[in-house]
Amino acid sequence: MKKLFKETFESNIVITESLSDEGNKYRCIIIKAGQTVSANNICEVDGKKILVSKNYLSEALREAVENKIFEGAPALFRSVGQHLAAENTGVNSYIGNFSEVSFNEDSQQVEATLTIVL
Repeated sequence: MKKLFKETFESNIVITESLSDEGNKYRCIIIKAGQTVSANNICEVDGKKILVSKNYLSEALREAVENKIFEGAPALFRSVGQHLAAENTGVNSYIGNFSEVSFNEDSQQVEATLTIVL
């Protein structure tokens, strides 16, 4: 994986293991239970704007995995800013798909295999 691509990609998805010599298949962490690192919403309270983070519950992530919400989901290559602003969501940012999705009870996170199809 090229250095710039790897650095940008790993700022959003944590790669835990390479699964191929070709560099196109990785085991990774998609999302962890708990509060998001970056605020991704703004609300107004008493006339003041407040940044709000999301809190992903273990139960919700486990249920999403059980209902195969992440299975086959596309992986998009974009910055955190683009992700939070829902920008660059088209085919030009598509790099692959997630499969073999599981919920790790010990670490309270969703793990998957990412196959890159560039």
